[in-house]
Parts: sequence; structure tokens; C-alpha cells
Amino acid sequence: MNEPLLAVDDLSLAYGEVPALQHVSLSVGRGESLVIVGESGSGKSSLGLAVMRLLPRTARITSGAIRFRGRDGAMTELAAADAASLQRLRGKEIGMIFQEPMTSLNPVYRIGEQIFEALRTHEVLPRAAARERAMALLAHLGVPEAARRMEAFPHELSGGLRQRVMIAIALVCNPSLLIADEPTTALDVTIQAQILELLKRLCRERGMALLFITHHFGVAREVAQRILVLYAGRVVEVGPAAAVIARPLHPYTRALLQSVPRLGTNKNQTILPAIGGAVPDSAHLPPGCAFAPRCPAFVPGLCDREPPPLSAFGTERSVRCFRAWELAA
Repeated sequence: MNEPLLAVDDLSLAYGEVPALQHVSLSVGRGESLVIVGESGSGKSSLGLAVMRLLPRTARITSGAIRFRGRDGAMTELAAADAASLQRLRGKEIGMIFQEPMTSLNPVYRIGEQIFEALRTHEVLPRAAARERAMALLAHLGVPEAARRMEAFPHELSGGLRQRVMIAIALVCNPSLLIADEPTTALDVTIQAQILELLKRLCRERGMALLFITHHFGVAREVAQRILVLYAGRVVEVGPAAAVIARPLHPYTRALLQSVPRLGTNKNQTILPAIGGAVPDSAHLPPGCAFAPRCPAFVPGLCDREPPPLSAFGTERSVRCFRAWELAA
């Protein structure tokens, strides 16, 4: 990728003295969808918030760079950008859908007002024109009776409609990059499928890049062109989605895929495969590979000696595992 829209290079992030991300690198091109996969506590949301520079005050970027290429072709270093530069980019060129729309939407403002806010911040539009654009966008996102919904408060809408409103707020200024942090977690499977199909359609129509964050490989396979797997704040595997899903290289990636329910298979199996244990405390990571205490392929004296490097596997994939080549064979 010659000129990525977003390039994260060797990013490390800590909350106080506790590391949350360690030497994370990724890139997203225009029109590309990159899915970040991992369990709760792996650092996925911290990565999304770091790109937006919406981290809490206790967080600090300890190393690395986050570069974003705007519509004018200029590259902005987000990790060092001042408040005014970030204000110009947030909403206008980089949009974000947060995890839970009921807590992300302001309960005391009507839906229309919350969509207008982004337009008033970034564009000079008469109120009537802003209202028409907001209504047209809601209708395009599948919101019935858009004019009436504009006057509603968040608690008056269903979960699916609230999520569509969050997408409308993120898209109203036509950003080049959309960050979606677990946008379907609180939705039933029917609405989830509709939202995923909607996001894919919007990326196709607008040429928009998508950075999608999820813990669920079933969701990842629906939207991803490339997949990046995070564990304990480190990248453990990255590559084209089809290749990662068909032939996972890291034991953690393989375990995540095996834990996805599949209807009509394993009819005699009564217990769904699960990964034993939990993501380790970032303040007290085990020696060697962070996944070693939970790994079925663990080898004493190898996996617990030092952290494995992220190594290239072929031309398009990378993996952080001492035994990846052996296990792949």
C-alpha cells in the first residue's frame, strides 16, 4: 500500500503505568475494511480511541505515530496534533460509531439536533438545508418516517434505530474513514445483519475506509477485507481476511474461530469449544508469549522464555508465534 489513508506505526499506549497497547502497527487504505479482533481487554477500543484522540486523561501515548491523510493530501500526525487540528478532522474526515448508542446519544436532545451538531461544526448550512440533509441520510440508512424520528428522543427509538442514528451522526459530513467500535454488540442477530450489510454498502458507495472493532469472528468475516488479531495489547496475527479465516496461523486466532457457533455442524457436540482462562492483566504479563498460559501448543522453555517477534509469513501475512510455521505445516 503506497499511500495509506491511516497509518499507525509502532504505537504504545499506557493508562498510568499499565500498558494497554505495545508496538502496534497497521495501515488502512481508501475504501478498505480492516477488522480488529480480540477478546475484551485486548486493547481494541483503546486503539480506536487513540486514533480519534479521545482517550481519558489517565492515558498517554508512550511511543509511535498515528498518521492520517486528509482530502487535501496532507498527512497529519494525530498523536501530536493540537486541539484545533483534531477538531477539524473529527466528524468531518474521521467518523466514529461508539459501542452503545443508548449511552453515546444525549438523552435530553432530540435526534435531529444531535445530527445537526456535526453539520454546524464543520459546514455553514442554513437550518432548513441541514434538516433536509439529515432526513435524507436517515432515510438512506433505512429509518422509516425520518421526519418524525428527527423529533424523537433517544429513549423513544429501538436499539436498531438508535444504532442507525449513530451511523448518521458519524456519516453526515462524509468522512473518509469510519471507526466502528462493536456497533452490533447490543443488537439481535436480524438487526445485526442489517447493520453489517448497511456498512458494507456505504463503504462501496462512498469509497470510505472502515476500521471495524469486534470480539466476534462471525461478524469479522462479514465485513473484513483484512483482519488484525490483538491479544494483551499486541498484534498476534494480521493478513487478508479469507486467508486468516481459512488457515489461522496463531493458536489464539484458531481458538477464536473454533469458538464461533455454527448451525448444522457438530450435532453430537454438547459443549461449545472455549478458550480456557482469561486475557492476562496488562500490569503483570507472563514471561514470554502472553498467550502461553492458555495455549494448547505451549512448549516449556520456548514459549515462556521471551516474547516472540511479529514475523512475516509469506508476502501478505504476519504472525507472533514461535511455532507458527510448524503448526501451519
